[in-house]
Amino acid sequence: MGLQGWSLEQAIEMRSPREEYEWLLLHPCLCGGDWSLERQSLVHKELTEAGSRMTDMLDVWCEVCGRKAQFFFVVQYEGPL
Repeated sequence: MGLQGWSLEQAIEMRSPREEYEWLLLHPCLCGGDWSLERQSLVHKELTEAGSRMTDMLDVWCEVCGRKAQFFFVVQYEGPL
């Protein structure tokens, strides 16, 4: 069983991209260090009855120990983009 957000299949549902960064602050590295964003990529987009559903992949690194990680988030936008 993988940690939520560590794979596309386990992407974390968010209401806005801003919440993605808040989640990173609330879930620091195992060493306790803060995550720093290296790259944010749109990896999937689909149209739903409610609007657009976007999946972001955030590549991050720990400011203390240097560990790298990827987290996946899904944001549902109402209406077309």
